[in-house]
Amino acid sequence: MATTAPASAPIGRHGDGPRGSGGWLVESGAGDWGAERAYLDATYGTALSIDGLGPGSSVRHRYGTASGFTVDEVSLRRGVRLVARPETGVMIALAVDGAVQLGDTELGPGESVLADERRGWSATARSGTVVLIMLEAWLIQRAADERGAGLLAMRNLHPRPVLQQLGEAWQRSVHYVVEMMDARAPRALVDAGGQVLAAAVLACFASPPAPPSPAGAHVMDLPTPLRRAMAFIAAGAREAIGVNEIAEAVHLSPRAVQYLFRRHLDETPTEHLRRVRLQRAHLDLLAADRSGTTVSEVARRWGFGHTGRFAVLYRETYGVSPHMTLRG
Repeated sequence: MATTAPASAPIGRHGDGPRGSGGWLVESGAGDWGAERAYLDATYGTALSIDGLGPGSSVRHRYGTASGFTVDEVSLRRGVRLVARPETGVMIALAVDGAVQLGDTELGPGESVLADERRGWSATARSGTVVLIMLEAWLIQRAADERGAGLLAMRNLHPRPVLQQLGEAWQRSVHYVVEMMDARAPRALVDAGGQVLAAAVLACFASPPAPPSPAGAHVMDLPTPLRRAMAFIAAGAREAIGVNEIAEAVHLSPRAVQYLFRRHLDETPTEHLRRVRLQRAHLDLLAADRSGTTVSEVARRWGFGHTGRFAVLYRETYGVSPHMTLRG
């Protein structure tokens, strides 16, 4: 996709640009290699680097950001190398046109590769355009919660779409979000595009879920009010919510909500909320900078006021202490 960027444009930080629209925040032209380097360092740190930029390099770049995700479209020439090493969440490269060499494999137009906290990639763009999608871990976790997948371990995502048809579905999802940015769609619509991308990551890069056991139904077989209650908990797990708030959100009595959870999930709404909060705390501990994060801080963030009680629940669930997880 061609851009109409001027030869030079300032590099912005995430959150700059018009608040009402969700279009591209920055477009930079072929002569901006120094500003390009500054942008990458400021925005991604070690999560993404582009090696080989320098005087005479041919690069055209634009990026946009919304709630939980960033989209970068980079047109490269002359063997510039992309290196992805995200510390949390995922980064996915989609070859739009031209050719990208990934080790011994060539990515052609429409093909993608995923990097996560345990597995990076290094790709050399011989020519063409690459779209880079960076999704924060919490956005993917929310999508996993809403489909009843529980805690999503990023390491279980595959580096490539598990089926060719799913690769095409991922490409369509990316193009949908890019087109909204091209059209400078309202910010709320672009933010919603992050939910589309997160759901597409789970559908396209994760192994298909195992068939449900006889003891439990698939989430899509659950009653609609229960699924709405689960989605409300997933979205508001960090807030001060309880049975009354859950019931109000799904227009049922607290007693009816209690019955739905007991009947179909064999747990109370409070137990479900606590399990979701433990999952989120676990994910935060895995992704945290241990030099600046404490277990107590993470516990309070997710509604656990007593660190000792949190540690007991955490060990019962994950088999190790939260301090062990934080230390890596």
